[in-house]
Amino acid sequence: MKRPYRDFNLPVQHLAGSNHYVPPKARSTDEIERRRSQPRGVVLAEQQYRGMLIGSRILRKVEDEPDVAYAYQLVAASGMDSAWYTYARNSETMSRRLKLPVLAGHEDETLFQSLAVRERAQVIFEDAIVAAQGLLSAVEASSSVKGKKAIALGKTLGNASLALACVPEGDSVRNLTPFMTQAWVREQSMSVLQNARAMTANIGTPPSFAQLADPNSDLAVEIRRNAPNAVEQAYEEGITLYAMPR
Repeated sequence: MKRPYRDFNLPVQHLAGSNHYVPPKARSTDEIERRRSQPRGVVLAEQQYRGMLIGSRILRKVEDEPDVAYAYQLVAASGMDSAWYTYARNSETMSRRLKLPVLAGHEDETLFQSLAVRERAQVIFEDAIVAAQGLLSAVEASSSVKGKKAIALGKTLGNASLALACVPEGDSVRNLTPFMTQAWVREQSMSVLQNARAMTANIGTPPSFAQLADPNSDLAVEIRRNAPNAVEQAYEEGITLYAMPR
């Protein structure tokens, strides 16, 4: 008997050759001085953390099925790309291992319902936000553990993105065998990579949480032009609260 899938490989070549997003320079005197006083790497770590807070707000605000589908695909793709930047981009191996969300082998049937899958995914994503905050603190302190913190964030964020990808169609696995359930989970996870690459081709740069915190980024423009109203409104609320200072 085949064992259900448990692992997922994030290819090191996932975004190779892409035009990568570059954060804009500061404009105000106060922000210029603030950035100059900080160790190298703080700006990007802070912008990523802020973008994750915006992503979390979007996920918590959407309710209708089309809004949920768009929001979770958006955040999952942004999360997977962000995981690639921190965890896989400079790896000497061909891929980095992530853990698939386990939806098979549980007696509790509510786990297979989309609401329960959504709640689990949000919990994992909140763990990733905590990890992002930990990385930011380590970079600010020029701590020797910042490399380990970056790897921990990449793993957690990648795992969270795989869980988020299962939310829009979480009811699909109700009547499947454990092996087929995890095969479905793996297919959803593969779609995250495909969606992220498709969005990269569409907007010009890979979607990421750093982009979410920049109201003028390619991803921000895409959200304002094409996102459902509920997603766009949640994004505007998030930008008001968490946009990167300039």
